[in-house]
Amino acid sequence: MSGTQSRWARLFLDNLWLKLIALVFSLAFYAFIHSQQDVQRTIAVKLVVRNPPDDVDKRLMTDIPAAVDVIAVGPLPQLEGLSAEDLSITLNLSAAQNTTIRFVPEMVNGLPPRVRVDRISPSRLDIRFEKVITREIPVQVARTGEPAEGYEIKGRLEVEPKVVTATGIESVVSTIQFARAEAFDVSGLGEGRTTRRLRLDAPPDGAQYDPKNVSATADVQVKLKRVEFENVRVAVVGLPRAKTRPEGVDIVLIGPPDKVDAIKAKALVPRVEPDQEDVDTSQPGSKTMTVLLELSDGVSANITPPRVLVTW
Repeated sequence: MSGTQSRWARLFLDNLWLKLIALVFSLAFYAFIHSQQDVQRTIAVKLVVRNPPDDVDKRLMTDIPAAVDVIAVGPLPQLEGLSAEDLSITLNLSAAQNTTIRFVPEMVNGLPPRVRVDRISPSRLDIRFEKVITREIPVQVARTGEPAEGYEIKGRLEVEPKVVTATGIESVVSTIQFARAEAFDVSGLGEGRTTRRLRLDAPPDGAQYDPKNVSATADVQVKLKRVEFENVRVAVVGLPRAKTRPEGVDIVLIGPPDKVDAIKAKALVPRVEPDQEDVDTSQPGSKTMTVLLELSDGVSANITPPRVLVTW
């Protein structure tokens, strides 16, 4: 071995243990120093919401996220040992007021002493509430189909209740015109009354109905027939020489086909009946009187004009 090599060997081997211990301490010190340097970590911090009391007539319209991203800065050991479950941000919305909440570091609860907040994303939330109102809304029931042959629906469907209560945010409830129910199918129905329970269509988002169902009744009768008779002479009972103006009236009979068809023109005798105690026939006079007409059960009549002038 040359002198140069021998000298380098002695330098390396002399006090070898002391040199190894110094190296270990140097590495440990280096690791300690670097462990205390600040690092960043993004943590999803949950939002704790304090809602308004139940008796407040306002509804929160803002979608509150479950958490916001908090970028925390601090020593690595503290950040590594930090759990998102330990942190929270409280939003106090009990006043039910429209506002803008700006997230600041002081709002983050549960941070270790040497950890600070660099920024929060999103940086703000626009909070919006809307007034809750209640209105009565008329119910609308449509009819589909046709009853059995020879029958018809009498009048309109009877709906109970006629109105329902709509409750919800003002911008929605104030625009509802009708609460529509599922259609009432009258296909094949015969004579009589039929009642069904009908479900209301779902209201617009932001509103609800009470009740959610209504009852509707269809009254089915024998299909009526209309027969017209023109200028039928009006008789004056008790005053043979009296005349009417006009002399005749137009009559429209309405009833079941068999009963209406059985009535002939000659059988129609519209009349007026002067009250003898109220009419002085010793001298000329006149009086307006109601036209009367006798008909069989189930048949009605529209008389035009309903009153005539009687002169004597």
